[in-house]
Amino acid sequence: MNDKELYQEKIKAHIDEMKADAQKLKAKASEASADTKIELSKKVDELQDSIEKSENELKKLNEASGEAWQTLKSGLESSWANLSSSVKDAVSKFKN
Repeated sequence: MNDKELYQEKIKAHIDEMKADAQKLKAKASEASADTKIELSKKVDELQDSIEKSENELKKLNEASGEAWQTLKSGLESSWANLSSSVKDAVSKFKN
């Protein structure tokens, strides 16, 4: 397996983890009070948008050939950092 394939697998695993976290927040929202439910639902929507953007970046990376993937890698890492931060913030904020 080459570096690109290893990197793709790593990012895919992280995206799957973030999807699971978003689903946990969604489940919490269904059990929360009305105000918290609204706030959690908004946060879940934001997370799902971020996950979708990361998946699109991963798709571009998959399609990149040669050294072009190295350029896309930095964009994906930026998206990934934002997504991870958003998930951690949401989970810690609504941890109960």
